[in-house]
Amino acid sequence: INPVAASMLQAKLPNGHYLIPSAQITDPTTATNLGYDVVVQGVNATSIVNQGIVNIDYAISDKDRLGVRYYVQDNPTTDPFGAVGSLLGFPQQLSAGSQVASVNNTVILTPSLTWQQRAGFTRLRAFSETSQAIQPSSLGINLLGSTTFPQINISTSDPTVSNGLEFGTGPSFGNAGMFQNQWEYGTTLNWVKGRHTLSFGAQWDHTQLNIVNRNTNTDALDFNTFLDFVEGNIHGGDAFTGSANRYYRSDTLGAFVNDNYKLRSNLTVTLGLRWDFDGPLSEKYGKLTGFDASLYSYNAGTDTITGSGLEIAGNNKAYGTPGASNSLMKQRQWGLAPRIGVAWTPLKKLTVRAGFGMYYDRGEFFSYFSPGAGFGYNGPFGVTLAPPFVAPIVAASGAPLQAPFGTTAPPQPAGSAAAFQSLLPNLSQTESGT
Repeated sequence: INPVAASMLQAKLPNGHYLIPSAQITDPTTATNLGYDVVVQGVNATSIVNQGIVNIDYAISDKDRLGVRYYVQDNPTTDPFGAVGSLLGFPQQLSAGSQVASVNNTVILTPSLTWQQRAGFTRLRAFSETSQAIQPSSLGINLLGSTTFPQINISTSDPTVSNGLEFGTGPSFGNAGMFQNQWEYGTTLNWVKGRHTLSFGAQWDHTQLNIVNRNTNTDALDFNTFLDFVEGNIHGGDAFTGSANRYYRSDTLGAFVNDNYKLRSNLTVTLGLRWDFDGPLSEKYGKLTGFDASLYSYNAGTDTITGSGLEIAGNNKAYGTPGASNSLMKQRQWGLAPRIGVAWTPLKKLTVRAGFGMYYDRGEFFSYFSPGAGFGYNGPFGVTLAPPFVAPIVAASGAPLQAPFGTTAPPQPAGSAAAFQSLLPNLSQTESGT
């Protein structure tokens, strides 16, 4: 019996219960059918929602109106079972909330000319933090200086634990979150001229998306069976080193002109033209990477990758790829979009409408946020764990439970394409074919 595993099996929570409780349902058939053999009672998840709204409407004059809106919400949630697993001792607190403020001003300049201005601010936050009743060092685990209890995964292949067993802090969303700020300003001028109703407008939007990811201090250890866990035979595991925080920025601009023209009493034509600039996403410190095929090279004679193809954002002061943009986008992010609409009323009770328009969207968000960094990480928190700014540390099969990742911490990732290139292993012909 491995001494670390024995310590886990003997460890008790502050309430006196064992961290890993003994079976309460001892009939193996019943336990298998139910999918569990321990029932935990007397614990509850809590969710509190507080909301507040303020509305102010002020008539500055007969021709000038001002409206102010403010909304705030705070909804903390506590889950006694945390992000993963079904054991107590690792409760998770999710701090979430939002604030929305807006100012709207409408001024009648002349009987035929109206000016409207809008300004707004939105803040969203959601940060999850997992507590722990037991320190890994108290059980004799060396996690290269990390004081965060690891996630323990015992596979479902063991018939004695039909649904497997997971417990710990959980690196996938154990200590991570997002804080988003958005500022917006828009203005519209409406002018009625004979049969024409003309509209001119513009808007500006600035977004800050800050990802705080502390999962570089959280490790995951895998075991094939419960017996392997008891004996300390690790099947594998992963951890990360480096800084996984990201501070994304983007600006969006738009302008339009629109003419609503009443050709006849029963026929109205609307013609419009809009210009949009979907400012690409950049990272405050240039910690964005992409793949550029022109930078990739492979030597078939030696079966090695001689150029990784990795491209780093141009605003990275230390390792930016020459000629690369701050967002790594290479195509234009703007366009002119015509709009046409027709409304025709041939009969008193019949109206026919038709329209055509072009629209632009920020499609690159999919490529920024969707890919994972491996080991089950995905979405915005997985992207921040990708090389070369964060490097994975792998626990080899058979590594001792006392020091699954060794006893010496690896150097922090340099964050350069050259450093990433040096980590690429030589590929076999089979691997290169794949």
